[in-house]
Amino acid sequence: MPRDDKVTGGWHKHKCSKCGHVWGHDGKETQKVSPTLYALAHKCPKCRTPNNIAVEQTTEHTMATAITEKNERTVEERMKDFKNIEVINAGSQIILPENPTPMDLETGAAWLLAKKAEEESKAGIYEVIEGVPLDAAHAFIQSLRKTFGWIKTKPETFLWIETPPKLLGVVVNPEGATVQVPWGQFEIPGVDGFLKTTSAVIDGQIKLVITGEVKHKNLRAVNQMIQDAREYLKLHSIYKGMAVKVKFTEVDDDAPANPFLNQPKFIKTGEIRPDELVFNEDTENLVRVNLWAIIEHLEAVRRAQIPVKRGILLHGRPGTGKTLAALATAVLSVKNAVTFIELGDPKQLSEAIHFARQNAPAVVFVEDIDRLDRGEDNAFGGRSDYFNEVLNTVDGLTGKNEEVIIVFTTNYVERINPAMLRPGRLDAVIEIDPPNAKSVERLIRMYSRGMLDEKEDLAPVGSILQGEIPAVVREVVERAKLTAIVAGRPKTITATDLRVSAVGMRKHLDLLKETPKKEYGDDIERAAELLVEGLGKIMANGSGKALVQ
Repeated sequence: MPRDDKVTGGWHKHKCSKCGHVWGHDGKETQKVSPTLYALAHKCPKCRTPNNIAVEQTTEHTMATAITEKNERTVEERMKDFKNIEVINAGSQIILPENPTPMDLETGAAWLLAKKAEEESKAGIYEVIEGVPLDAAHAFIQSLRKTFGWIKTKPETFLWIETPPKLLGVVVNPEGATVQVPWGQFEIPGVDGFLKTTSAVIDGQIKLVITGEVKHKNLRAVNQMIQDAREYLKLHSIYKGMAVKVKFTEVDDDAPANPFLNQPKFIKTGEIRPDELVFNEDTENLVRVNLWAIIEHLEAVRRAQIPVKRGILLHGRPGTGKTLAALATAVLSVKNAVTFIELGDPKQLSEAIHFARQNAPAVVFVEDIDRLDRGEDNAFGGRSDYFNEVLNTVDGLTGKNEEVIIVFTTNYVERINPAMLRPGRLDAVIEIDPPNAKSVERLIRMYSRGMLDEKEDLAPVGSILQGEIPAVVREVVERAKLTAIVAGRPKTITATDLRVSAVGMRKHLDLLKETPKKEYGDDIERAAELLVEGLGKIMANGSGKALVQ
């Protein structure tokens, strides 16, 4: 047992021979209890150096005062000296705090009991996971199973009526395959309490909400699991790297939160034929450099520190290939693990951008942007509230790490407000012009599907049809095939067949270009536009089947 050279008993101080820390204890009391406790009293509580010698003995008055103060203060009062005490499982020692004063064993034991009581108390859970609700629920279930191994669904009871949990089928690919996502209340192994998936309307959008009740001792693990679900959704969303069509229905905050309401629809890119997209050479180069190169060479673009964030406008008369350009971009995006998002309503660009950021890198394709400035109280070239909102959304993509490409299309570039066209908002404005004679020849050979001899001279036909949209060229080829069948050549068409068909088509088109009666002019013009747009879409699809699942 260590011996006090300077004092023989009573209340006295020690000073550590190694670190200089000073502390005190009652020598007589510790000797009465046990040699072990007496030895501990001589060990530095800060650096744990043993056998430190007493350096000062208090006066009787000081000693009495110290003992009295110690005895008069309750454990609860002494506990208040310490704030935010954390219990950490580490090492093989029980280490007590020393600030603002060394904690005695009795106070330490009281703190441990208080912590135990706190950990056994219940805590409520309310967490929102951003994303499409059922996609977020799928990520949550994956994270939950990874963390806890398995889950057990639990019926909910309300007024003695049990409601069993549900299994919701979530479509995960364009072929219509589904996964079953548990929806409702769950019990988790090793966790006292339950968790529940539900949906709620927040800021006009339906979102996944995790609620429940667990003990505080499980709270850290549950919170980490929910954070892991957010990370899983960011990396493994069922829509990431896919082509989808989105439509967002705004919901009142007090309306039912149907989790199926705003689910994206997969686009069947396997039925799209990008090889049928034929542009004039200059046009194709502009589209390839400003749009497709970013998608195909994404890693090289990043290494070169070229911003992926871009705004592009494709404009041209109806039927020139803007829609087919969108579908070809969809195929290219999926091939390179870039999310493709087709937005039907340009007024919902803000919501589409939010979805794109969650699934970046992404391309957002917005058709007919000119519709925003065609309200009854808004002359062409004016700025409607919706148009201003689109400008603000585009301007909001300012971060250098944003990886969202926005592609707008319009049939009427003259109706676009100049504020939209300025550099900084749009990185490229590309006119998709009708095919020239050379492009017409390429289209004819493509649509002939091997029925045309490579030696046939198509220059006369190209000259007749230059400036017409691809759908017209395709119709000329189909009529030429009929001519060949009538002539007894069902597998071969000639340049003469094509020239005769082209001349007939030219007369047909000339009739459409005649000036109509004034009172019916607008309606006929619009009807012609709709006809051409319809032909263009049929051409883009090829089979006429729906592209959206």
